[in-house]
Amino acid sequence: MQIPTHYVTLTDYPRLGLGHACDPDSFDTAVAEYEESTAQGYESGVFRVDPPEGGKAGMFIDVTDDATDYIARRLRASGQEFPDWLLDKMDEPRPADPVAEATQRNIDEWKAEE
Repeated sequence: MQIPTHYVTLTDYPRLGLGHACDPDSFDTAVAEYEESTAQGYESGVFRVDPPEGGKAGMFIDVTDDATDYIARRLRASGQEFPDWLLDKMDEPRPADPVAEATQRNIDEWKAEE
């Protein structure tokens, strides 16, 4: 039996337990599932499953960092902003919010006048 390498997305649903989604040949589908579940606030990871071959043991490899980088490259290429969850995963600072900064300046000035 020839089993191809495939990808699995595992997600921790606190009230339901561990869930998974997989498409036997598609890293893209696993990344899409990872992106969706992580955006909804669930802890999630992408894993590559390499079946046993030629007397060698099979492997279950965490490729979540690759999936995160893949999403970041796609968003950069299309000129889209990174969602907060992706910035957190990549340990990047969130961009400044000019409206919030202006509001805070107005509040600070108002407090200084009192």
